Amino acid sequence: MAQLVKTTSELWVSVSHGRFIILDDDGLADEPDGVPSLMDDEDERGDEWFRPAYNGVDIDGPFSDYDPDVVLELWDGPPPERPGWARTASGEVFFSSGRVHLNNIFGDGDSANSFNLGEKTRTWSLRCHARPSRDDEEEFLLQFWPTPF
Repeated sequence: MAQLVKTTSELWVSVSHGRFIILDDDGLADEPDGVPSLMDDEDERGDEWFRPAYNGVDIDGPFSDYDPDVVLELWDGPPPERPGWARTASGEVFFSSGRVHLNNIFGDGDSANSFNLGEKTRTWSLRCHARPSRDDEEEFLLQFWPTPF
């Protein structure tokens, strides 16, 4: 059974235009050609609410501008299922520095939202859960674990 390595308390991110991103500290520099990008326009992104890309993940919320609570978890393997969430999606994402943070779509973030995954230049599995919060907004749980080589 997988073990929880570390977790954050509730973090916040400012959602702008209904979206926020998880971004690697290296940003989008050296983005290879032909991979999904956070810079893709709406037509290329499709209508999925959870979109992994190179060095980041684009996540849609239900409202245009709000500040949801976000919890990040690092696991040593696939975490157990978490019932009670309205939406769940998963995918794989490559992070070059292994340190990620929450940002709005304009790249504005708070360094207090930085989360060290502990390994550089690797692909991570990520599960994103979302549900309405007590204050009628939305809260997110993001679970990371190493993707087997």
